Amino acid sequence: MATLNAAFSIATGALEAAQSAINVIANNVSNANTPGYTTELPQWQENDTISIGGVSYGQGSTMTGASSQRDLVLEQRIQQQTQLQQDTNARYTALDQMQNIFSASTSTSTSSPSLDIGQSITGFFSSLSQLQASPSDSSLRQSVLTAAQTLVNAFHSASSQLSSQQNSLDQQVGTIVSQVNALTQSIAQLNQQIAQVSPNGDAGQLEDQRQYDIQQLSQWIGIHQINTEDNGLTITTSSGAPLVVKGQAFSLRTGLSGGRPTSMMLRVTI
Repeated sequence: MATLNAAFSIATGALEAAQSAINVIANNVSNANTPGYTTELPQWQENDTISIGGVSYGQGSTMTGASSQRDLVLEQRIQQQTQLQQDTNARYTALDQMQNIFSASTSTSTSSPSLDIGQSITGFFSSLSQLQASPSDSSLRQSVLTAAQTLVNAFHSASSQLSSQQNSLDQQVGTIVSQVNALTQSIAQLNQQIAQVSPNGDAGQLEDQRQYDIQQLSQWIGIHQINTEDNGLTITTSSGAPLVVKGQAFSLRTGLSGGRPTSMMLRVTI
């Protein structure tokens, strides 16, 4: 009877472990499109054997939990490429807008069309060449004056649009700094929570959220990350200034550098 009870217990435990494993796989499927989610695999542990009549019998295995399948090297490569992509996109957008200022035929407003500096310069020198052929022609003299005024207006228009673009970029600095600070605060808090769970428990969901925050942070600023004990992370800027150290966040704040807003000043936030 004892042997039958032991067999029944083993079979029951195996079914429970299999059901737990099925739940883990079902969770993977349901979160396949969840941002930041990492696939989990069930972890098994062999149960202690029992001795009956001098014979040892196994008691099957038990699922101890789920473990996230992470490739830290691949994750860091993704972050590095994300930073390069976002940096390139930001530069392209700003330079493309600047190029439009100097060569656009469109207008920044419906009432005042932008002037093409290249065409204005060509027109000015063309009028001078025509005047050179007939210096006494009053109409050609007037054409030179008109072309000169058109060129001046084109420079004024470009200067105004460049200032407007610069002001728009300056305003973005404050917005980006606020988003960076919110993300570093979140990462620092997650570091604390993960340290409390690890190494005795699985902090997969917390690590997923932290990884997602790091991916978002990579879109705003160049960073480096260093793995520490208890599955912690130290985050620094690409120049080495600390942003997150364990459970402590170092927040950015804006200031003026050369008369323009910048975000290179740091203060500690507890």
